[in-house]
Amino acid sequence: MPRTSKIEYERRINTLQQWLVEGDPASEIHARIINNQWCTTKRHAQRLIAAAYKRWADDENKHLRAMRKIASHRLREMIKQISPDVKDKPAGLRAMLEFEKEINKLEGIMSDIEPEIENIITIDEML
Repeated sequence: MPRTSKIEYERRINTLQQWLVEGDPASEIHARIINNQWCTTKRHAQRLIAAAYKRWADDENKHLRAMRKIASHRLREMIKQISPDVKDKPAGLRAMLEFEKEINKLEGIMSDIEPEIENIITIDEML
């Protein structure tokens, strides 16, 4: 079977995504792929379907990264807008630290997972 051009491959992936969105059964999609002579084996058909799913995942990741960047930028702007009088007070410092924590979470620097504490001593062991 001759090699498929990039344009034709993209068209096939888009068509597969449309079939998947429509809720067509996997067996029917496999049959369509083979009947359209996009490939000759079921294994190759499965790889095409996997590529369609992967494209969705990649697009979703790009969208999430963009949204995180926008939210991070918005939080930085909020920090800049805090008045200098408030920044020097404890409440202002706490607010700025909260903003920084949220920025760090968005950028993946810090996670919500608490660190595990090993060697926990119970009260009975202390006595």
